[in-house]
Amino acid sequence: MAYYSHLRFSYRLILACCLLAQAPFALAETPPAQTAQVTLSASSQIQALTLEQVIDEALQGNPALNATRAQEPVAKGGIILAKTRVNPKLNLQVAPVETTYHPIDMAATIQLGGKRELRIRVAKFQVDSTNAQINTMTWKIRQDTQQAFYEYAIAQKALSVLLDYQQVAERLVQIAQKRKAVGDAAGLDVFRAEAALLDVNALLAPAQARVHQAQRQLNLVMNRNPEAPISISAPETVQLQKTPTVLPSFNELVAQAKVSRPEYQQYQADIDTQKARVKLANAGKWPDIQVGAGISMVPQSRNHFWGENPRYGPELYTQIPLPVLDHQQGPKAIAEASAKQLVAQRQAFDNQVQQELNLAYSNLESATLQLKLFVTQILPKQKEILATSQQSYGLGFIDATAAITAQQAALMARTNALQVLTRYFQARIDLERAVGHPIDYDSADVMPERQSS
Repeated sequence: MAYYSHLRFSYRLILACCLLAQAPFALAETPPAQTAQVTLSASSQIQALTLEQVIDEALQGNPALNATRAQEPVAKGGIILAKTRVNPKLNLQVAPVETTYHPIDMAATIQLGGKRELRIRVAKFQVDSTNAQINTMTWKIRQDTQQAFYEYAIAQKALSVLLDYQQVAERLVQIAQKRKAVGDAAGLDVFRAEAALLDVNALLAPAQARVHQAQRQLNLVMNRNPEAPISISAPETVQLQKTPTVLPSFNELVAQAKVSRPEYQQYQADIDTQKARVKLANAGKWPDIQVGAGISMVPQSRNHFWGENPRYGPELYTQIPLPVLDHQQGPKAIAEASAKQLVAQRQAFDNQVQQELNLAYSNLESATLQLKLFVTQILPKQKEILATSQQSYGLGFIDATAAITAQQAALMARTNALQVLTRYFQARIDLERAVGHPIDYDSADVMPERQSS
């Protein structure tokens, strides 16, 4: 019995030396360039785009943004219309004998109460409102582009993780086969290892589909051919090699949102427009005076129908409409009610922004802490356990079940980390959408406590 034990130990020692002499397991992170080459072979030949480059291209060719920008010349045309003065009138008249008539006269309208200046002010506020709409659309496109960019980066990383563990599973099959060949393991170990490999292979198809879907979505937001190859430069956080940094305090973000959100600018422009319309309606109490000058003519003889020897004389006249019944009380009431409605809507929007900030901030806090735990503790520990388990299985210290369990646990840890990473970037996008401007996440080293309002 001692002889056979010594012989079995020699077989294990020889097998361990052979295994350790070969290439190490595919446990290291797959570089981004290799991931892109595996998922999209053509993308390795093109330049990798940064997030800002992708956003710039998306803003240049977006049809919805171009349609919104086309409203600006229309709004500016309103200023030209508001500056237009009332045209003068030229009257020509011919009348029979014994009729005093005015062969020619001209009249001009004088608008009192500053109506023209108030119309110009209304038109300018409408231009401000249009520009705010353009800014709102620009910011929305920026957020949609960020979401497509990060989804594509995470989808590629998820596929890279599966390819890594496909190599790990193949390695386990090779170890099981070699142990079986030397009589140190049963054939059931090979079947179990092959089944674990099939489980990993089954996950590759949806992972590839996710990459292709994310690629098409990113191309669409950039106004490219959906099937065009594209390469991006993913941030270090996506590679699960760097812990995410922190963000400013909650109250600071609330204050920034009230300044940066384009919706606030649009609300203010619309409120100013209605207030200017109230003033314009008040100016309607002042009449528009029409002043004219011309020549009057009275025929003196009746020799024929039109008369002869006419007598001419100058003529001045004015017309003053009396704003007694209609003094713009209707437009004034509508403008006042609209201004009050907009003020109420802006107050409701204040509450909505704070709720959006609170939800996004809380999600980002949670995802940041979880991601730090994965990057600094869970993933390194699972990587160490996986390497140790395969080495131990190769030496015959553990069975295939333990090795496969360690392999599945490591894959689950990486998958969970990517899910947290997806929530992390989604929370970042939601927070920037709520604030209304890009946030510097590298401004501190520790997560600040949320201050109470």
